[in-house]
Amino acid sequence: MKVLLYSEGKSSFSKSGVGQALNHQVEALGANNIEITQDPEDDYDLAHINTVALKSYEVLKQAKKKGKPVIYHTHTTYEDFRGSIKGSYVLSPIIKFWTKKLYNEADYLISPSEYTKKSYKNRNIWKKRKGNQSNFKWCKYK
Repeated sequence: MKVLLYSEGKSSFSKSGVGQALNHQVEALGANNIEITQDPEDDYDLAHINTVALKSYEVLKQAKKKGKPVIYHTHTTYEDFRGSIKGSYVLSPIIKFWTKKLYNEADYLISPSEYTKKSYKNRNIWKKRKGNQSNFKWCKYK
């Protein structure tokens, strides 16, 4: 099995929670002898997307078109985004719409915390959900 681990703008957030999550995902997959790529142009069996920017949406659509399952990590909530940068209160409704769109198109969601999981569960996102990252074991998905 080969997994695409996609995170748009890795250099911008390498020290953030999303950056650390990517490092943990690489480590977990490696520990279970699962091949990874971070290049969406490579061949892969499953896509795991960590970010919600425009290129991430492109990667999601390409994976779905190829019939590849998509796991989306729900790192981003509009509530957390509000107040994070200048202008974020104005942009947060857009983030709410956009994350709902992306997460609804994935096959599975992984929430990095119970807070995030409840945040999306309360908004009825969605049909297939897999725990939180701290309880998630890649080896179960071989």
